[in-house]
Amino acid sequence: MINVEYNLNPDGTYRGVPNTPAQPPRNRRGLKVALVTLGVILAVSLCVGGGYLAGLHSHNTDDPTATPTMPASSPIIQTGNPTPGPTDITTDIVTPGGSMTVAQVAESCVDSVVMVNTEAVVTGNWNQSYIRSGAGSGVIVGAEGTIITNHHVVDGADTITVTLTDGTTFPAILVASDAIADIAVIRIDPEDTVLTVATVGKTSEVNLGEPAVVIGNPMGLGSTVTDGIVSALSRAITIDGIPMTLMQTNAEINPGNSGGGLFNSYGRLIGIVNAKASDTDIEGIGFAIPIDYAVEIANQLIDKGYVSGRADMNVQFLEITDYRSAIMYKVNRYGVYVYSVPESEDTEFQVGDYIVSIDDKNISTVSDIKALLMGHNAGDQVTVEVIRDEKRLKLTITLSEDTPNT
Repeated sequence: MINVEYNLNPDGTYRGVPNTPAQPPRNRRGLKVALVTLGVILAVSLCVGGGYLAGLHSHNTDDPTATPTMPASSPIIQTGNPTPGPTDITTDIVTPGGSMTVAQVAESCVDSVVMVNTEAVVTGNWNQSYIRSGAGSGVIVGAEGTIITNHHVVDGADTITVTLTDGTTFPAILVASDAIADIAVIRIDPEDTVLTVATVGKTSEVNLGEPAVVIGNPMGLGSTVTDGIVSALSRAITIDGIPMTLMQTNAEINPGNSGGGLFNSYGRLIGIVNAKASDTDIEGIGFAIPIDYAVEIANQLIDKGYVSGRADMNVQFLEITDYRSAIMYKVNRYGVYVYSVPESEDTEFQVGDYIVSIDDKNISTVSDIKALLMGHNAGDQVTVEVIRDEKRLKLTITLSEDTPNT
């Protein structure tokens, strides 16, 4: 399995849109906390075609542009490839309905891909506030202003703006976002502007080796087109500890392309670009979320505000990875502890439980728990071995449904 992380600098710092200033842990969410992470030497330096760090500047004390209030988005509709017309054997030219050149795909699809710019308030030294700006891409999938992008492009953003290819800029609202699928849905109010809506294709019609065109906003430069082929249909990789099955392409992808579109030669949107592996020894390995999965997740986000059926233990976890944090929390082992349990929750967990294993699978990080839960549904039962007061206990835990945005 290929391990890929979102947009890492060579020194391991994150280059995507930053999280909002640290808040106290919230109930009802499995907590991903690493107070001081252990140093890791990577054999491959990996980066994502994701939220590109555009700059850091002093905080403007004026209120940001108010985001619009809009009605609910319509479900995203998928359309198959057109049926090619007959081929003229004398000229080998396919009549209308056939595939297009890269230039024709670009002309047909470029206006459906937008720049997504974000700002997040961060606190520096001496409690001085700054605004950190980021940029990524998005694809218009609804005439009313619905746009698909990546979760990591908008994660933690305080304000989001969308810029069309003609330079028109709109404030956007976040409809909902899902970190596991790395899909987010945002909305703009186009008012009298007629938007170019992408024709959304179907994963079943994507073929290995067929032409692929990437359109996005690399390095914050604006609309950029690169081409290649579909290199693999379902590549298993891991990003931020989350296993994903992605489409692979050799079309060039750079930071800022995340959230942009992967199109086929019929001008159909077949994937949402989200990752790239890069090193001096690696070329042409980019990834996109297959369109059927992206649409399934996006439609649930539009309809419910979250992805239904996801399993959750409904407690917060704390990950201890070094001596200093172990001393701070007065524990004697590295690993994962139960940090808090909701008062209203009927569970066998207690605060301070050290997680040894879940269903006999050893647990050493919160990512291990997240990966294991992805193989379960709400309502399933798991056996969790814990150490409590230096005694080993086995708990039977019924998994609840993860409803983060409700």
